[in-house]
Amino acid sequence: MRKINLIFVKSALIRGGSALLSLYLQIWIVGQFGGSKYGDLVLFLTVCSFFLIISKGGADQNIVRMIAIAENKGNSCLVNRVARSVVIYSIVSCFLTVSISSFVDYWFFSSQLFLKIGFLKVFLGVVLMFSINLLLACMRGQGKFIAVDFFDGIFKNVLFIAISLFASVVFVVSALDLIYLQLFVFFIQLIIVLKVLIGIAREWTLVNYKLVFGEVIDHMYFIMIGLLGFVYFQFDTYVLAFYVTSFEVGAYNMACNFVRLIIFIPLIVAAQIQPKIAIAFNSGDFLEVNRITVRSTMLSLGVATIAYGFLFLLGRLALRFVDEGFVISEQALLILGVAHIFNSYVLVSNSVLIMLKRQKVVFAVQFFGAIPVVIGYYFLIPKYGQSGAGLSVLFGMLIVCLTYFFAIFKMGRVRF
Repeated sequence: MRKINLIFVKSALIRGGSALLSLYLQIWIVGQFGGSKYGDLVLFLTVCSFFLIISKGGADQNIVRMIAIAENKGNSCLVNRVARSVVIYSIVSCFLTVSISSFVDYWFFSSQLFLKIGFLKVFLGVVLMFSINLLLACMRGQGKFIAVDFFDGIFKNVLFIAISLFASVVFVVSALDLIYLQLFVFFIQLIIVLKVLIGIAREWTLVNYKLVFGEVIDHMYFIMIGLLGFVYFQFDTYVLAFYVTSFEVGAYNMACNFVRLIIFIPLIVAAQIQPKIAIAFNSGDFLEVNRITVRSTMLSLGVATIAYGFLFLLGRLALRFVDEGFVISEQALLILGVAHIFNSYVLVSNSVLIMLKRQKVVFAVQFFGAIPVVIGYYFLIPKYGQSGAGLSVLFGMLIVCLTYFFAIFKMGRVRF
């Protein structure tokens, strides 16, 4: 227990440092390269993140569960085969995803998105992000949470700054393409993570692709779950942009950044319980599943509630610190804060149910909750603006939270 608490504290400190470093990196990029190039980089990363959701389709969750069970049984060799397979399968999966999307965009939407960014850049970005994501999932399955947080946070940000500074000395700053710099950072990150995870590969025997991606129907469920997450926490900003000024959209986005602090600890909890739940479930130890779930739920809800208290007292001051005009988002910030208290329970429930192979339940519940969210976006945002967006998310999270509670209770595995 003491060892687990120490890992949790170290992980929280590393993630906290990573968050601060990430914020500094964004400010540094704008100062060094200008807002225009920063905007191009953000667009590139957003597009790649969207295709990453579609490409991986829950493969990371399958890998965490599979590696955790294998390691518990003493089969430490499986991680080597999975890690090598990930690199190969990512190229095929991402090429199909990006190619089909490019074709559909060109012939039906004509958004010129791929022409603006470049097909090759998007493809390489998704492949590298996909591979890194699944390799880090292997580490999570092994219980190496501190290493995962380090490579996915501090290391990546420091590497970007170091490579950017070196490139600025060698090349003219105005001629640098930040997207190519980001791709190079991803490549270095991939090589180092792969080396740390499996060492030098002497043979490349691949695991069956179904072990990585699961059955086709499960793959589709995970894709839809990822897209529903986009509806809950990103689509609101898109809809809001049609009814308010760019300044208000920026203020709302800043409020969203602050409220995410509420789920800072719950996110760590949700990630760290996955291997334990998978091992307990595979062993048929449902009492252990129950114990982990209840303790994690109580911890997440308790910390989220305390964090909301600080946000309630200091939220206006934080918004004003960024910009005087951003105080217009105070009401939305407080509403979204309540939504994320409910989300702290949802995050734990998602982790538990997915490790119990109940992704169908996760999809059904989140789809049910997304209906009032989308309706709220189109009826409340035009009338109430930012507050309407926040209320829509709050209603959806409340419904998902209550539905999860009764769904898990009915399954008979967890008793509160």
